[in-house]
Amino acid sequence: MEELEQNKIFLRALITDSIVTISPIEPYRALNVIMSIPEEIPFKFSRDERYEIYRNLIQDYPVLENFYNKKFRGLNNSLTQDERNTLKGLCQWLIQELHAWDNTEDKKAKRLSLMFIISNILTENLWELIPFSVINNTKINDFLAGRFDRFQCNIEIPQQQKVPIWEKEAAQQYMEAIKERDWQHLANNWHIWGNSPRLDQANTFQYQIFLFLLNYSPEQLISAAERYEDFISLMLICKEHSFSLLQRFQLALDTQNELFRFVLLFSLKLNNNKYHDLTDAEADCFAGIFQKIGNNVDQLRHWLMIFNRYPVRFPIFADGFGVYVAKYASETEIDLYLESIQAEAINLQNGYYDTREILGKTFQKFAAVAECDVRKLFWNKCYCKYLAWNFGYVEDHYYLNAVHLSNIDYALVGYFVECNDQSGREEIAQSILKSIDSIFTKKWYASQSDVTTEFYNLLSKLQPICYAGEVDKDALASWLMKPEKIYYSNIFYIDERYRMAFSLRDT
Repeated sequence: MEELEQNKIFLRALITDSIVTISPIEPYRALNVIMSIPEEIPFKFSRDERYEIYRNLIQDYPVLENFYNKKFRGLNNSLTQDERNTLKGLCQWLIQELHAWDNTEDKKAKRLSLMFIISNILTENLWELIPFSVINNTKINDFLAGRFDRFQCNIEIPQQQKVPIWEKEAAQQYMEAIKERDWQHLANNWHIWGNSPRLDQANTFQYQIFLFLLNYSPEQLISAAERYEDFISLMLICKEHSFSLLQRFQLALDTQNELFRFVLLFSLKLNNNKYHDLTDAEADCFAGIFQKIGNNVDQLRHWLMIFNRYPVRFPIFADGFGVYVAKYASETEIDLYLESIQAEAINLQNGYYDTREILGKTFQKFAAVAECDVRKLFWNKCYCKYLAWNFGYVEDHYYLNAVHLSNIDYALVGYFVECNDQSGREEIAQSILKSIDSIFTKKWYASQSDVTTEFYNLLSKLQPICYAGEVDKDALASWLMKPEKIYYSNIFYIDERYRMAFSLRDT
């Protein structure tokens, strides 16, 4: 990632130098090849045509040979002075061509497509490095906005006799889901097609149109995409990471095309490690997206289930959801948000804490942003959800044999800190302790497993109460309990029955 940023710095400086110091170098060999291709708008070059274009480009610009490896090593360290001068001449040709380009002279967009092929080789998003004032040609924007939706990439339904029928049916069902905006089907079945080698990358010409308009005229990009129904092409474009999160979220906020908005978010699934945590501006923009979706309650319910049911798929959204619940969600929408969260019991010794930590991050952001009355409302709703869940008591095969955490522990500590004082916490703790005592004095159980489960259920419920009495109310980062510590009441040290019956360990 650091090498990528260094390459951008290098190219930006090189482009600046090329404007005043170097004569343009024209790729006349590659131009001859591309002009001979009959395709009107060159979205679909054949493999042989692409090979010929690249082969001749390397003859025009020897510096482009193995350019990917040179970028990987770092352009500043891997290029000779002659190669730098050639690269400057190439950039100067690009800039002059873009400045003078006119669709009346390049009706089939051949010269423009070659420029996009070259820019894609240099770096996927060259346009973020060149100020539009240097190009200063709005004719290109207008032309590209009218060409963005010319490319279609559909799932090919296999027709061969030996192809399993389920593949044909799956393709038909997916195309129907796109048409019907069946968000759950789109989300749950994209892996069937997203891993196909036939759909491994976006079309270069269309992708460069997207990046060009995104940097120089995002309003025209939004307009061009308003009625674009090609879900596959949009996914291939948006799964790339050559544009910023803020640009991505701003597009999703501004577009009226729900399919485009969905793709901009869903394409981040399990593919967001290239990004940092959200800035305040990014989190607020993301929150605005879900506020806008809230106009359609049914759609909001589906999208929350897709993007928040399993937070490990979209960890980058954690802060954004915190801002959304804190600032924009109505009480009904808060209920929908909590409905999308899956409460889980996490074993202290061998549990997986990713979901718990991601939700903790969301709740911490919420606590930092929300007004006091909103926080109390939310903590109360979380506590009610927690009590109704009861560590999975209503689920099949319910059994506990150790103290467990929960995914929403942060919110529970928030409830016991902000919605209860010390006496209130003590009252709840004493009620739980009485129930624990009844294990030996008042109840009969069908099996030893039932006794053990009842004990550890109650002991697990004591954890956030005891912890809330220790935390600093103003230190929001400390509200998530540490998994390595168990909070016992003194009664378990005094009364040997518990230590003997349940083999309690020291902490």
